[in-house]
Amino acid sequence: MDLKAKILEHLADPKRDFLGNLTYGMKLWKSPSFYYMSKYDIVFNFFLDNVVSYFSTIKRLDRAEFDARWQTINSFLLLPCPANALPATIARRLKQCLKSLHEQANERREQLLETFLIVAFDAKYKNFYKFDYQAYGSVLCLALEYYKTCLLRAGSIGKEMEEKIVDRIFADIKIYAKSAAGSSSWNSAFDTFLTPLAEVVLLLEERGVMRREELLALFEQHYFTHDSVSRYNRIEPGSAQQQSSLFMGSFDVQKIPLHVIALLMEGFIRAYRDLKLEVLLFLKYFLQNVFVESKRSILADSRQVYALTKCVFRLLRKYFIMVDQQLMVDFNFTDILTEQLKRQLELLCATSETAMRDFFELICTINEYNPLVLEHSIVDIILRVMFTRKGPETLRSYQTMLMSTVSMFMKLNKSENLCDELFMKLSDYLEENELEEVLRELRKGSGTGKRKHEHVSPKTPAKKVKLSNGSAVQPNGAVSDPTDTVYWQVLFSEQGNSTEAKRRAVQQRAQVQHNCWPELTFAWPDADGRLGETMKEYTKQLLTKRSLSYWKKFMILLTELLELAEEPSEGTLFQIELALCWMCYFFSGNTLIEHSNLFWPRLVSSMQEFDQLLGTIGRKLLPEGKKLDKQLYGAFLNVVYYYGNYRMMVFYYRPDSIEESNYEQLYGYLGEPEWRMIEQHVPAKDIPLLNRVLLQKLRLPYFKQEQEEREQESHVERHRMVGRILNDKTGERLRPLLLDRSTNVWFLGLMDREQRRHVASLLLDRSYCPLEDVHHILAEVASDHDLLEVFLLGAYGKMADLFASVGGSGVTLNDLSFETLLEQEEGVIVPQLRKRLEQCASKRNVETITLPEPIVDGLGHLMDVLDEIRIDSYEQGKKSLLVAAHLLLLAHLMNASNAQQMAERFKGQLIRFMLLGTATSMSALVSVETLFQLFGVSPVVIILLQQLVEHLTEQTFGELKSILANFSPASNKHFELLLLIHNFEQRNLPRSRKSPVAVEERIAFLDDMVRAIDKYLLQQDGRKQRKKDAEGFNLAVKACLTTIRHKAERQVEMDDALRDHVLGYIKQAMKVFTHNADMLLTRALIHKDYLQLEPATVSAIEEKCWQTFLTLMQERTAAKEQPLDTAQNEENPSVSKSDEQLKRIETIITALVAHFTEEQYAEKLNLLNRIEFTTSHEQPGSTTQPLKTTLAVFSILSKKGLPSTVSKETCKVFVRSFAAVVARDLMGLCVLSHHLRDAELLDTVLECFGTIIGNRKLALFPALLDYVLQFLSAISIRKRTSIQTDDEQAAFFKLHRSMGKVMYGLLQARSMYVASRLPSYMHVYEALLGALICYKGDAALGKSLTSFEILTISDLLLPLQRIINIACKKLQKQLYLLAPYVLGQILHTIVQCKRATTEHNRIASNVHSVCFSLIAIYDSHAPSYLLRTLDESSRLLFTDITKRYERRTERFNSHKVRGKSH
Repeated sequence: MDLKAKILEHLADPKRDFLGNLTYGMKLWKSPSFYYMSKYDIVFNFFLDNVVSYFSTIKRLDRAEFDARWQTINSFLLLPCPANALPATIARRLKQCLKSLHEQANERREQLLETFLIVAFDAKYKNFYKFDYQAYGSVLCLALEYYKTCLLRAGSIGKEMEEKIVDRIFADIKIYAKSAAGSSSWNSAFDTFLTPLAEVVLLLEERGVMRREELLALFEQHYFTHDSVSRYNRIEPGSAQQQSSLFMGSFDVQKIPLHVIALLMEGFIRAYRDLKLEVLLFLKYFLQNVFVESKRSILADSRQVYALTKCVFRLLRKYFIMVDQQLMVDFNFTDILTEQLKRQLELLCATSETAMRDFFELICTINEYNPLVLEHSIVDIILRVMFTRKGPETLRSYQTMLMSTVSMFMKLNKSENLCDELFMKLSDYLEENELEEVLRELRKGSGTGKRKHEHVSPKTPAKKVKLSNGSAVQPNGAVSDPTDTVYWQVLFSEQGNSTEAKRRAVQQRAQVQHNCWPELTFAWPDADGRLGETMKEYTKQLLTKRSLSYWKKFMILLTELLELAEEPSEGTLFQIELALCWMCYFFSGNTLIEHSNLFWPRLVSSMQEFDQLLGTIGRKLLPEGKKLDKQLYGAFLNVVYYYGNYRMMVFYYRPDSIEESNYEQLYGYLGEPEWRMIEQHVPAKDIPLLNRVLLQKLRLPYFKQEQEEREQESHVERHRMVGRILNDKTGERLRPLLLDRSTNVWFLGLMDREQRRHVASLLLDRSYCPLEDVHHILAEVASDHDLLEVFLLGAYGKMADLFASVGGSGVTLNDLSFETLLEQEEGVIVPQLRKRLEQCASKRNVETITLPEPIVDGLGHLMDVLDEIRIDSYEQGKKSLLVAAHLLLLAHLMNASNAQQMAERFKGQLIRFMLLGTATSMSALVSVETLFQLFGVSPVVIILLQQLVEHLTEQTFGELKSILANFSPASNKHFELLLLIHNFEQRNLPRSRKSPVAVEERIAFLDDMVRAIDKYLLQQDGRKQRKKDAEGFNLAVKACLTTIRHKAERQVEMDDALRDHVLGYIKQAMKVFTHNADMLLTRALIHKDYLQLEPATVSAIEEKCWQTFLTLMQERTAAKEQPLDTAQNEENPSVSKSDEQLKRIETIITALVAHFTEEQYAEKLNLLNRIEFTTSHEQPGSTTQPLKTTLAVFSILSKKGLPSTVSKETCKVFVRSFAAVVARDLMGLCVLSHHLRDAELLDTVLECFGTIIGNRKLALFPALLDYVLQFLSAISIRKRTSIQTDDEQAAFFKLHRSMGKVMYGLLQARSMYVASRLPSYMHVYEALLGALICYKGDAALGKSLTSFEILTISDLLLPLQRIINIACKKLQKQLYLLAPYVLGQILHTIVQCKRATTEHNRIASNVHSVCFSLIAIYDSHAPSYLLRTLDESSRLLFTDITKRYERRTERFNSHKVRGKSH
């Protein structure tokens, strides 16, 4: 047998699995004693023969186990070998193996991805690629394809890890691009991986990893050099047919996806953005070959054409490219584009609404790029589309285009041009096209609905499935939209879109109250108010003279239209209604009220003229007039409402020289009989608009300054008017008023209690009123207890109705009127509630129900409402009744088997009601026994019992005594309740001096309870309880704690039998880990002499408490804080778990330190720095968890474990132990930069540093403090200023605040050390200040800071100001030398940052204060030094700040001198 056969025989050993055989092969590979050149080829071929099948066997394992096994594969692939050891066939086979692995892999595997990257980048395989770039391109293409699969199907593993991977890819490509640039082989290889590389970059960009600039730089280096610019624009006519599928004559759109073409197009524009002629030639090419009819276009799909065209204009805007048409005489970009748009529009109006929506989006993009492009043609486009029937989605896109057009004219500051051109061309367009029938149909049908030739499936569309390429596909496999992919979403996403912009979009609620212009929806859609908000901004730009002229033009236009309305046509009616709509926008948005004293006569004259016009319109609407269509009633009432609001504001803010208010003339353009006639003949659909006007009339008396002569009559009239408005059984006509946030709260204030109940019932119906509107109303009426009562009781009533609708579950709720609960006599309602609660208690767990899904949803909505209601400051009687009603409903909800989670939520709301504000008095409403039967010993019972004991009455005291009398030591049914009663009574006894129950009687009651507890304990076996009844054992331990504390405080001797029994429980408590056991052990330490504990027992208790302390600290650092959870100690439901755990830890450590001797404590402290402790409790997935625990232990010990009784020697032991951990573990992580990967570790370390540095009792040596400064510097907070998400923002602010506290503590408590290390200290200080200055400094121009960010940054600057102020006082001698350097660094940071936060005055003032403090102490030579060494921008900034400082000093000195003179 030859040597090769022997090697193969050993490699294929059936006793080992593939990994075992491969491990043997690796040993053979690395063995220097076995020199056989063919061994590399043999082992590698064995690997290739088996790796695919091995992957098939383990691919279904979980990620951790798969990665652990596949790590061996990567280790093998990384083995080095001689350059010529592997033949070229290996590379081909390896490529095929990678292709097979990629085909089988359907999810993200980190080690498998590493395999692809190793084969592409490792030096061993680069030997194959030296002279074969195509092989490199194909392997890299496979790696990128799999990486793309990982990103599409499994998401991201973390921004930092993704950055490392993509940086490896780009670094390797750049090596080849630099060495092989220009060669045809490299060009072919680059084309091979072009598409996956571009798609990976887009997918990463979606996850916040920005590498597009690197990709575009590669494009520029590979495709778009200055020598090759002409090949993309100058296509010879003879080759046009051959290049019909080539974009820019070079890129085949049949092979390259369109989103990659878009990136290539961006690369072209980026590379040649300074060559205006080349860009113009590109646009010419684009308009001649792409944005044309489908038969002539390179792209056959119209959606792709529009997507690419939108991309062109976005790129022109992004790179600030303005088209200079003078460079080419034969190419007028604007005219050709406009003509092509109109031609496209003619085709679209006859084809599909989908294409029309794309067209509207393109118009918006062009408007954003340059408003001048479509300035003269946009109105023609609007008119062409205006009278086309549009579906809901198309109508929304059309509305967006109108908003974009209005904004376009605002940017041009030519607002009047839009108005003039639109209404002038509208009249001509209607006459030329004879649209009477079309208008009639559109006005009747509101212009919505699908076209007849478009088939609409009646079924709900199925969900789309996302392919591996990111495209959305329908279940039948047909791609619904070629541009509906994640790649296009990234390309079309605005880089200025920030978290703040999203927040604003949520806050700007589209108020879908009532479509006030239904007949105009087809032409001017504004059902959601978005277009109206834009129009308000549009009219705000019209200043005084322009605004009055604008108003005048509309009055002339309406006058002319009314003259034509003697025989009104559909076109005339449409123009009148549209003009009145624009007048409503004018009245709601213009700024004529401001400085009205300068043009008051003209304003009054315009109002008088408009009064006449409104009077004419109103009279023509009257039945005897019959000259205007009844459809104009709505338009007339809209104008009356907006004009009325405007006039009220004008009169209210009139100049001081104008005394008369003229509120009586507000509706004087029509007489009272005429108004009554209009109100009588208003069509039913316009009743909501009439109600708005009637409600507006009710507001007039509130604006009048003089008192009404007949106030009673006015009140009666107001009540009648409100009743008339509310006279709507369905509530549909009332809905717009109730959802109008400008008046709904005031309107509710006009109603009587019965009317409020009716309205609250409507508003609590989620199909009638959205939840956010209810929340808004509740927030506005938070101080109105009467209104809150109505909503609260209305919610209770609806919940009762829902329970009653189920059947037998709501029997106890029958005949109980929740709406009038607080109006009934106390002697009637209190017994009823008590009786019904007792009935619920008797049926508890006997009759369980299952709530239907609609009932559960309805209860959820009502609980959402209750979340916003607060009854903190209600008087005790009312609050007690409300809590009783809540208890009654909660009892019914807890009987539902499928609503336990909802019951917990409802219980939480009750707890909030009881804990906040006024305490309840429930003794008359429910007994303690009933509460216990209903809810057991739950937080609800604990809170109520605590309040009952705090406000103890004779009735409650009798109930408590009855519970004690009925308690039997043989049963533990009421034992837990008895313990609670004892603890509350013992806690409140010293405070209750005015209790109706005598103190002696209460003391005797406590003694009786302790005797009952002792009897119960003597009948229990602690050991059996611990093993079989954990809950009973926990209660018995708590009972031992109670009896020890009671007897020790009363100095009552404990008999031997009870003491032995208690000692037995203490020994058993050392074997468990519970809160009560820990408290018993610490109490035993405190009363060790009273309990006559033996020294061995005391030592065992101390050791158990110390281990418990360490375990609790581990749990605290491992678990995330949950401040809203119920407390672990049931006696304090209002305390969070974290706070209760911290209190438990502090209790243990305080008791321990008080009992440890100096030697014992020093020994424990020495144990903390042992390697066994810091590494033995390692948890999976968190290698830094033990270190966090150790540092947290040091932190709590420095707070609570070093009282005044601890000696200096013990403090030295503490410092040495802490220093050892910092030097060995923390600085080791710091060197490897592992500390930056764990935000929780950073928080723990900084908290520990701050606590220990602030403890002046600890003598910290300089080397330890050097570690602190080194760690702070290694955090590199300046590199964390690129914020993308809310989580990153919160983490940055938290980290900066923690570092600031440590720096402040160093200066305050260790100023002598800071003086000796001032350069290092100021280096960290500059990093903190620079991080705030450069916060989001790399953001795009359209991305600004939110108000929250500005306030937070200014707050974070305050401790930095205090630091520099203290340093200037304490360390002036040392700091004055460094001051100019620190100041120069600050100035340089501000100047070099692209978007420094100092552009905001609030932040700049704080930064300038720091600069002022440094200027105040530096020497006289520093200014000239800075002016010599700073760059030009920094010098200008330094000069400006110096002038500000001098002015401030002058003002201060002048005030000082003036004060002395006085």
